[in-house]
Amino acid sequence: MKTQYVDTIEDKIKLLLVMEGYDRHRISFRGNSRRYIVYKYWEPINNHSLQYISSHTNVKLNVEDI
Repeated sequence: MKTQYVDTIEDKIKLLLVMEGYDRHRISFRGNSRRYIVYKYWEPINNHSLQYISSHTNVKLNVEDI
């Protein structure tokens, strides 16, 4: 179940990705207990952008191959 905190963090992550040059309309979040950031359904988010997100939030991101 999503909470207001999750919505706020996801909005901040989306903003940070847009600032890194990603298309706002192609970023989505999936999952229930474990949340996933998805970009254009299959394109990876580069490591620099993931580090940028981690440095501006208290969120630990893990990379998973599909």
